[in-house]
Amino acid sequence: VHRARPGVRWKLPSPAMVEAIQAGLDAANAALHVAATRVHEVIAQYGGVPRGSRLELTLVAFTLFTVQISAQVQIVDFLKLFPWMKPEEWRRLNIVGISLAHAVVACALSLLVIHGPDNEVLLADKIGASTPLSELTHAFSCGYFLIDILVVLHHKPVDLKFLVHGIVCGAAYWLAQAPLFQYYTIRFLLFELSTPWMNLRHLCDLFHAPKPLSALASLGLMVSFLGCRIAYGISLGYDFTTFLLGLVQTQADPRSRSDNVPAVEVLYFCVSAVVSMCSLNLLWLLLALFSSKQGRKELIGEGQGAVEGKKNR
Repeated sequence: VHRARPGVRWKLPSPAMVEAIQAGLDAANAALHVAATRVHEVIAQYGGVPRGSRLELTLVAFTLFTVQISAQVQIVDFLKLFPWMKPEEWRRLNIVGISLAHAVVACALSLLVIHGPDNEVLLADKIGASTPLSELTHAFSCGYFLIDILVVLHHKPVDLKFLVHGIVCGAAYWLAQAPLFQYYTIRFLLFELSTPWMNLRHLCDLFHAPKPLSALASLGLMVSFLGCRIAYGISLGYDFTTFLLGLVQTQADPRSRSDNVPAVEVLYFCVSAVVSMCSLNLLWLLLALFSSKQGRKELIGEGQGAVEGKKNR
């Protein structure tokens, strides 16, 4: 039994205070109801299977990457290759395989779209246009990002940067299959032009390549990273963000609101995805330029969860 201290007198809140608290609770409950209803509407429109998606192609890509990982393991084990490799080095080599496969195919498909007749279709409607080739490209990359998330989660400790990278990219390329903003998202895949150089740098480390080759790989990685992800990426990110914010203003005005423009919440997610990815590229660049040797290794391992073994060595 709790008893009040001597000399302390407990007072009940006044009726006015009770009414004020009740009014506040009622307002909070109404706001939560409105928010929940809105979230349900957005999820119903964009959170399920995108209406124009090639779900079967995403699942096929996911399966192919899974089979590739398994095949790489089986082939190396059967042929007794690289017996001198430590387990974490073999994991890195395995990841290099799927990363390189995605980068080569995704960049080739993206360049075909950008420099072919498909680009005119996407340019005519930057919001909702798509072509069979652009649909295939987005489905393929979405399947890869799903594998990337699983790879990051599989290795402990989980690196939050790479987990966020995988989730944001996976969600963005799932959403893009609505179809939505494929004029821009197909161009963001050109970030992967730096990935083969990153993979070459990995291979140089793993196989103790001669210094001239390692230096060439490092130079190629830095030049491609600065060109694709920093110069081109920030310019493209600024253009896309400006475009998105213009759509936000359109949707915020009841007189200009359009059913053909995505919900404001979806637009803000796209803005946050662009800003976070560009910021992450800048972070990796700063790590490479000003950080320790370990920080530079994170640049080499960017985008494919390849730093999972760094704390286990």
